[in-house]
Amino acid sequence: MNTPLLRWAVGPLLLTACGGDLPPVEIGRPAPERPGASVPPVELTSPEAPQLVAVEAVARQLCTWTAQGRAECQFRGYPLPSPPGLPFLQVVPSDEWSCGLTSPQGRVECWGEGRWLVEPPAGTFVDIAITPLAACALAEAPGPVECWGVGADIAFPEDAYVEIAGGGTGICARTAKNTVDCWSSVGHGMARHPDSVVALFDGEPGPWVLASTGELFGTATDEAPWAYLPEGSVPLAVAFDEGEICFVTPLEELVCTTAPPLPVEGVQDVTRFGKRWCALDSSSALLCWR
Repeated sequence: MNTPLLRWAVGPLLLTACGGDLPPVEIGRPAPERPGASVPPVELTSPEAPQLVAVEAVARQLCTWTAQGRAECQFRGYPLPSPPGLPFLQVVPSDEWSCGLTSPQGRVECWGEGRWLVEPPAGTFVDIAITPLAACALAEAPGPVECWGVGADIAFPEDAYVEIAGGGTGICARTAKNTVDCWSSVGHGMARHPDSVVALFDGEPGPWVLASTGELFGTATDEAPWAYLPEGSVPLAVAFDEGEICFVTPLEELVCTTAPPLPVEGVQDVTRFGKRWCALDSSSALLCWR
């Protein structure tokens, strides 16, 4: 990207762009104080490793995939089955099982524990979302959503969804009219979203939604927005844990409530893996830190 990177100055509740003309990004609330100093970033990829294009993680599992579609996963605790040796367009992990869309066809492949939960539908798809109990896939954009697993009777009523996102106990789908429908395996807490949504993000403890007004909401957190972005500015990625939120701005800057800035030029993706934050930098290195 040729656009100069912004440097964000951190105030008590405000991240202000210095040296640029964009409006400030405001964080909705402070995160709790944590004892001890942050651990310096640890690079997990080697210089000769294939170029990574994305990273997705949950508490027990972190998955990456390369520009060639090769998926690899790392585990915390006891091992989970590894992804099959197929090229993938997208991989979505949960703490029990994972699914991906194969490249270039977009067929669903799933692997992990509780095999009776994860038999995917036939056909081809363009987007996929997952929870530990159920998964959903979007056949085309705009198009209908198909779900399977526990709660496979999930009913997304529209037939013109353009994207889906999952995490924690819920899955949300956005329509072409920027309305959102959500499902939760616990039966409540997923309806907390604004009337007009322009983007969805996988996350914990549930999907995240960006309102047309620039407010960033957690569908399974309390109702107030967690951050305010300049209107029309859509993050590249969002991650959340224990009262702290991090997201990547369109200018590839990592913005967090309390985490120190990464000493890297450009961030492509961010996620939360157990007690660590992990990010992809512009050189395709995977960096993780506390």
